[in-house]
Amino acid sequence: MNVIELDKYMAVLPRTRNFLALLRIGNEIALALEHILPALTQTEQRVICTIVAFRMQGSLMPADITLLAHCPQLLGVSEGEIMGVVENLVHNGVLEVSSMVDGEFVDPATVPKSRAAEVQVCFSWPALERLVLKALDNANRPRIVVPGAAQ
Repeated sequence: MNVIELDKYMAVLPRTRNFLALLRIGNEIALALEHILPALTQTEQRVICTIVAFRMQGSLMPADITLLAHCPQLLGVSEGEIMGVVENLVHNGVLEVSSMVDGEFVDPATVPKSRAAEVQVCFSWPALERLVLKALDNANRPRIVVPGAAQ
């Protein structure tokens, strides 16, 4: 048994179960990265890797260039250069700027004005999000556990 199989054998908190689900798709994420990284510049690669690191911790990367500039992978890269790289990645369809309310993706135009302050703007990599959302959906499905039965 390895650590990512723990949720099969014991009850775990939902946030722990979700983290284990993200660890379990590590190989799929690596394949997605191997596919895209060679076509990107070094700074673009670092931006994508930072976004993946945030997502693996359970959150989307806030759409904040200053925050990106202070992440270890991008130290020494100017905010202007990071902004240009992010704009290029968005323009080429690699990244999306997504809006969320209460952890759900939303169209900002549909958010009532009374909740406008609650909208969080984040960077997302659609290829990664498809993998993550599928893994989290599977992790949160109820399981029938029979003591002593192979799972």
